[in-house]
Amino acid sequence: MHSFRVVSVLLVSLGGLGVAAKSLSLEGIPSCAITCMVKALPSTTCSPTDQACLCVDSKFNAAVQPCIQSTCTIQESLVVTNATWSNCGFPYSDQTSNIHLISGVVTAIGIIFIMMRMATKIAKLSAWGADDTVIIVAFALFIGFFVELFYCEFVT
Repeated sequence: MHSFRVVSVLLVSLGGLGVAAKSLSLEGIPSCAITCMVKALPSTTCSPTDQACLCVDSKFNAAVQPCIQSTCTIQESLVVTNATWSNCGFPYSDQTSNIHLISGVVTAIGIIFIMMRMATKIAKLSAWGADDTVIIVAFALFIGFFVELFYCEFVT
């Protein structure tokens, strides 16, 4: 009877962090997070079985979050965060296009400045120096990384 009670409390606490009732399972949820959820249940006014309430209860989340951050590894914290966001129905936020736009603009500005610098060298307005060589080598490496970043992301 005692083990049934423990399993029931654990399953209810998992529901509190957003694991859907249809897929209540201890598999894949780190034990450190389960412990934190059980400890945080007294801090909420929500019923332990009311997943929707627990998902938005700031007191419950405020009690769980620091505990998970201090007792779980980063990987375990990410597993719990992913389960919470997907099972609580929080909207998925993809900022990839913004990152691509910003990195593209910054890269274009850098290319313009390097082209201007090389134009002054070709026009013999200034002498070629070691700094110019370092800039060209760094630029070549950067372009390689930039192409790899975008190529690998779109291929996979």
